[in-house]
This record gives sequence, C-alpha cells and structure tokens, in this order.
Amino acid sequence: MINKKYFAAHQILLFVVLIFWGNTSAQTISSLENRFKDLSSRLNTETSSLDSLKNIYNQKIKEIDRLKRNDDSDQNTIKKLMAASVGISNKIDQKQKKVNELETEIEKLKGIIEKRFTATIDSLAELKSPGNYKGNKEELEKQILIFTEKKVLMTPKIYSLSYNPEKILTLKPSSAASMEEKNIYNEYLREALNETETKLNQIRNLNSEVKQILLLQKKTKKFLEDVEFSSGFSRSALAIRGQDKNTQVSTLTGGTGKDFIQVNTYLYILKQLDVNTVPEVKSKNSFSFDAKNKNLTLQEYSDLLAEVENRLADYRLVLKNKISTSN
Repeated sequence: MINKKYFAAHQILLFVVLIFWGNTSAQTISSLENRFKDLSSRLNTETSSLDSLKNIYNQKIKEIDRLKRNDDSDQNTIKKLMAASVGISNKIDQKQKKVNELETEIEKLKGIIEKRFTATIDSLAELKSPGNYKGNKEELEKQILIFTEKKVLMTPKIYSLSYNPEKILTLKPSSAASMEEKNIYNEYLREALNETETKLNQIRNLNSEVKQILLLQKKTKKFLEDVEFSSGFSRSALAIRGQDKNTQVSTLTGGTGKDFIQVNTYLYILKQLDVNTVPEVKSKNSFSFDAKNKNLTLQEYSDLLAEVENRLADYRLVLKNKISTSN
C-alpha cells in the first residue's frame, strides 16, 4: 500500500515538474525560435541584395570587356564603367561580410536551440522510460516527435568536402622524391581522413534523428507517411498542425531562402565522391534522386543521408588503407 502511494506521488511529482519545466523552457525556446526567424529573414534579405549586386557587377564587367575589344570605344566611358564597377565591388564585399556575420550568428543560435530541444526530448523520454507512465502515451509520443522534428532542422550546417577526393587519392607517398615530400603527402591524406570522419559522424547522427522521427510517426499513427521536405525556406521548420481528430500532418513552414535541410549539399558530396578512378569508393547501393525535384519525403531524405554515409564510409576505408601502406 505504501509502495502504491509512493508510486502515485512520484508520478504526480514527475508530471508537475515536467509541466513547470516545460512551460519555463518553452518560453525560452519560443524566444530563441523567434530570434532565429528574425535572423533568417534578415539573411534572406541580405542574400537577395548580394545576388543583385553581383549580377550588376557581372553585367558591367561584361560591358567593359566588350568595349575593350572594340577599338572605336570611348576610353572615358570605359574608365567611368571601371570606376563604377569598383564601387559595386566594395559594396559586394561589405554585403558579403554582413551575410557571413548573419550566417555565423544563425549557426550559433541553432546550436543553442538544438541543445534545448535535446534536453526537452530527454526529459520526455525519461518520463516514459520506466514503462509505468499512466498518462496519455500517444500524446507523449507526439510531443517527443514534435521536438525531434524541430531538433533535426536545428542541426548545425554540414558543408561539402573542402578537398577534391579524386586528387587526394592520386597522391602516392611511396613514390615521393624525398622524405619531406612523403610527409607532406601523408599530412594531406590524414587531413582528408579527419574531415571525412567528421562528416561521416555528422551524417550518421542526423540520419539517426530522422529515423527516430520515422519510428515515432509509425508509433503515433497520426501522421501521414509522406512527409514533404522542401529545400526552400518558404517551408522550413517542421511543425505539427492538427487537421482534425484523426488526421495530423507534419509540414514545413517558415524559412531562410536557403537549402534548409541541405539536400543540395548532400547531393554535391555524392558527386564529389563519384570517383571513377577508384572503384572501391563506389557504393553498392545506388541512390536515384532528381536534383530538380524540390521535395523529398522523409523516407527519401533518410535514404539520401544513408547513401552519403555509405559513400563516406567507403572513402574513409580507402584513405585509411592508403595511409597505412605509405608508412
């Protein structure tokens, strides 16, 4: 009898703590999300302005080149165009600096928000983990799903490979003319390996979160199987919107004008790793996706991440073997 009373009190305490923590945290997260939306909107505006300046600059450069090729061109006109292009170039530099600052601030903010979402998810998961949760388990699963989806979209930006995989693999330390040259080759290979392993871990962690969303969606049975991912920021942050009591849809809303879930980046990494000269880098599982298609289902997104993961894992093995045989 005492155990039952203790258990009931324990459950009530957990519930009260969760509600209190959730409310205070939600206010903080809400303010952070609003800050993120504001920064994203500013980034979108600055990026559009930067693109316009670049277009104007390119047009003036083309005009200058055309006039220079024409012997009859007025030199004063050319000088004026060149002076104007310098002014535009300076504006481009200033605008690019602003864009870079905003992107850096957004990435830092995403990291903070992601940690808050992680803490929320862990608390909700801890509540259900003992298996003695007496509340609405479906609602609990739905809340975990909501925060997991949001967390995925706050994953720090993953960049494409900074080196050329094919050129890196052409390095042959064993054929180096000197020990110094051999050490330089090995250093390049080790740096490529470190970057590859970092990318691989990032992709694995992200795909683990996406798979968790898929699993939770199946458990709740309240979300459509085809959840569209859009590469445009016009539909960026995952949100749950109730349509009626039996149908709820996970959609993408809001955004930055950037490839928010980075589909293009992952496709570009696959292209980088498409090394024809090294067959063992090729993944056995081919991924087929039309880059012109702007929407991916959640399952297709997971498949894309899995393919990038496989290619990176294969490439890592090749680099490791290359390094070990060079020593």
